[in-house]
Amino acid sequence: MRNPPIAKLPLVCALGVAALLTLAPTPASADYYQYTYTGNPFTMTYQLYSPDPMDPWAGRRFSLVAIDAVVISDRLLTGTATTDDVRSIKLTLRYVNEPGSTTWLTLPPRPREICPVCPDYGPFTNGSLRMSNFNDLNQPTSWDIWINQWSTSPTNRIDSRTYGTFFDASYDQMDSMEAYYEGAYLSQGGLRNSSGVWAMAVLVPEPSTYALMLGGVALLAGVARRRSGGVPKR
Repeated sequence: MRNPPIAKLPLVCALGVAALLTLAPTPASADYYQYTYTGNPFTMTYQLYSPDPMDPWAGRRFSLVAIDAVVISDRLLTGTATTDDVRSIKLTLRYVNEPGSTTWLTLPPRPREICPVCPDYGPFTNGSLRMSNFNDLNQPTSWDIWINQWSTSPTNRIDSRTYGTFFDASYDQMDSMEAYYEGAYLSQGGLRNSSGVWAMAVLVPEPSTYALMLGGVALLAGVARRRSGGVPKR
């Protein structure tokens, strides 16, 4: 039996991979699913508790912001999903007029250093998630997501901030944030009746995708080798 030329081996490998993928009974499932929510801008108010008497705005400042959400799950979400069904939640407060300027809250929260012999003043984090009524694109049409983070102090002062997005088809939609810091200022805002946009994507390619990529690379390598005359003629 005559052996195939070395330059044709990548092509043979690529065709073999394609044949195996064709004969496979079912494709492998994806590792993670990412649900992304892009919120609409709304006005956030920054209010000083003790403004300058000469300040014409009475200590109020305004920013155009939006709340975005990213939910990571091990599986395709159906029915009614809660925090028990997902790996992580991230809510981001995006400053529309300041590109690249954001603050965010995550659940589970980021690991923090804890002093075994010191009072634990935080920050502490809790939150909730409910996503339901998924459409044909696996996007939720009803949801309620919020994350709250707060810290305490020796004087029992509480500094906190909460981000949330809520939509119920029978009621309305609201993206909102609220924060209190050290008795110095209050920052809050909200947007009603203007829902954002959901999208669902696969985070990690399926094994079959990797196989196709490897087959394509092998094919391109064979073509490049043949054109460069890498195989000496006898």
